[in-house]
Amino acid sequence: MPHSSSLIDLDGDCLSDLFLTVKDMSTGNYFYEIYLRREKGTLVDNADLENNETTQTGLNSFCLVAREEISQGSIFQFADIDRDGMIDMVYSLGLTLNIHYNRL
Repeated sequence: MPHSSSLIDLDGDCLSDLFLTVKDMSTGNYFYEIYLRREKGTLVDNADLENNETTQTGLNSFCLVAREEISQGSIFQFADIDRDGMIDMVYSLGLTLNIHYNRL
């Protein structure tokens, strides 16, 4: 199974999250992993600006929130299946179609 990655907003915060398929080299098992992007704020003093305002700039980091074993050859797609405004995960293996509804 080729490793894949997707940047997609899975938690509805308008920041792209990370979806990966990986192989554990020690066991040979395949997994999908979901990393949610978190923006860490940093205060910056803008003394050179006319109004001396303090602004906030963001540093992005990713946090692993899900890891599940999958079968080799699984194919993943994302769509809003239940029309709730959140992206759901659809994956198939052979003739089996699985849907994971996004409940984050």
